[in-house]
Amino acid sequence: MQTAPENGRNGGPPAMHMPPIVSPQAWEAAREQMLVKEKALTRTRDALAAERRRMPWMAVETAYAFEGPERKPSLLGLFEGRRQLIVYRAFFEPGGVRMARPCLPWLLHGG
Repeated sequence: MQTAPENGRNGGPPAMHMPPIVSPQAWEAAREQMLVKEKALTRTRDALAAERRRMPWMAVETAYAFEGPERKPSLLGLFEGRRQLIVYRAFFEPGGVRMARPCLPWLLHGG
């Protein structure tokens, strides 16, 4: 087993704790154990997602109005006959002229 030299003395960065160096057989055994855990996590996450999709819906009774380039559509009007709607929220800098920097990459590159 190899270990990293101890740092952190004389004001240097703290020591980084590295995993042990092992044989290919030991690594393969560890990988197989991790794969079992990863598959279990995937199955659990998939089951939770399916449960979320089966949750009951709630009627939207508030008359929301949105500002569009040509009109002020309702929530239903935003769908324009489609089954799904993806909404992105962007923030503008004070004055409303330029979009805030953290919002730009998401909108320019499609997230």
